[in-house]
Amino acid sequence: MTPTSTERLLPYLFLLGLIVIAVAFRPLLPVDETRYLSVTWEMYLSGQIFVPTMNFAPYLQKPPLLFWLIDLVWKIFGASRPAAMLVIFAASSLVIWLTTALAKTLFPGRDDIVRRIPWLVAGSCVFVIYSTLILFDMLLTVFVLAALLSLIAFARSGNRWQAVLAGLFIGMGVLTKGPVVLIHIGAPILFYPFWRDRRAGLTTPNFLAGVGLAVLAALIPVAIWLVPATILTKGSFVYDLVWNQSAGRVTGICAIRTAGRSISICCCCRSCSYRGSSYPRSGG
Repeated sequence: MTPTSTERLLPYLFLLGLIVIAVAFRPLLPVDETRYLSVTWEMYLSGQIFVPTMNFAPYLQKPPLLFWLIDLVWKIFGASRPAAMLVIFAASSLVIWLTTALAKTLFPGRDDIVRRIPWLVAGSCVFVIYSTLILFDMLLTVFVLAALLSLIAFARSGNRWQAVLAGLFIGMGVLTKGPVVLIHIGAPILFYPFWRDRRAGLTTPNFLAGVGLAVLAALIPVAIWLVPATILTKGSFVYDLVWNQSAGRVTGICAIRTAGRSISICCCCRSCSYRGSSYPRSGG
């Protein structure tokens, strides 16, 4: 049974309802949402697009694509939280649509599976949470899914333009959250010998050659931003983004630092609370 147009729209309307509820009843969550909107606000004020800033000092922890998109929407609709959420709504909607497209690609002729995918995505706990937060994850997922679809198309057809397109999507993923996108894309590439179509698909060497072409294409959008940012920050951006953010997360250094900050804040709060309770109260 083919779903009607109204039935196809229901998961997206459900997503829109989630976002409206979040904006209406939930404040921005510190530390991440408040930080990222602060960075976007400073970019909006200063017009500096290559090097994001926080407290008007270079913010070297994340690439700028999400900030650029929110800044663009703000220039059209004005600076506000609902306007910023339009970017997250668009990205989350694309996640639903692209996951459905991936299901169609992996399970041709299985309309029963494809029909359930939008609700499986929209109803998952992780999606419900992240689709209402101003974070990088939904936008990163968009480019991971788009890159996977292009790589599958390349593996089946051998069309090198599909490999180039996959590389551009990978590059946009780097602009979204840094080299961490390579971890998500790398696993399907490494396991290509196990999922390739042995009747019509490319051989493993030919597929890997296309992956090399994709890597070269990925450098194009990254270089357009990273070269000016590196010059303006004298190399600090590359070190913080590639090493501190990516390698640091893998080794757990960032998590330890984050935990350390949380413990320090907790101790300070407890200390202030204790001192406040020990002060003599004036009579009254």
